[in-house]
Amino acid sequence: MKASIIALLTTSFILTGCNSDETYESDITAINLVNNELNIIWYDKNNDEEISLSPDSALEYGQATIEQTLDQDETYSTYSFKATDGNTLENVIEKTSFSLSDDEEYIIFAYLDQNEDSQLEPTLGAVFVKDEDIADNQYRAIIMHTFSSNTGLLDVYIGDDLVAEDLEYGDGSEYINLNIDNTQLTITKAGSIAPILEYTIEPVLNEFHTIFITPETTDNYNAAAIVVVDKDADED
Repeated sequence: MKASIIALLTTSFILTGCNSDETYESDITAINLVNNELNIIWYDKNNDEEISLSPDSALEYGQATIEQTLDQDETYSTYSFKATDGNTLENVIEKTSFSLSDDEEYIIFAYLDQNEDSQLEPTLGAVFVKDEDIADNQYRAIIMHTFSSNTGLLDVYIGDDLVAEDLEYGDGSEYINLNIDNTQLTITKAGSIAPILEYTIEPVLNEFHTIFITPETTDNYNAAAIVVVDKDADED
């Protein structure tokens, strides 16, 4: 399943009614996996405004925003975003819309995807943060393959267990429940035993972790893991 439609497919099953105020509320975190400086913009349809999710400064590569609650009138069934260059403010990613459920949490991520001509271009994806019913001694993770389209399929191991096999570029793994002491992440090309990445997760108990496998920097194409942990603001 392509990561860019995870939210769309998931929410088609969990879409709920609006709250008593007849608005939708979705909690959003955004992350830049495209270039050195990027603004991710939300279209506030209530007030016909474009609002940066990082108003103080553009997001550096690998940087995520704080979680923010975005409110929309119930008449709008989708949330729309775009991205602009942090310096020129020119559009890098055109308007992209997602159907997000009321009172749920998502990560909007900017990454490079292949277009119809097999050329890489910036695009937006969405991950549903499934953070309910995590056992007391565990944490939950999803692994996202945003490393390189040229890498091909990936296998993902945590500890000695193969938790995702033949993971395609732009795809995410299943949601994985892990004991708090199970932290060794190993990434290989599919069918290989040679790691392209070995990483020790630093988990937060009872929390949801989105782990992006991605280039280390915009000009260093060694594999790296960038982890976004969903936790309440008062836990920071």
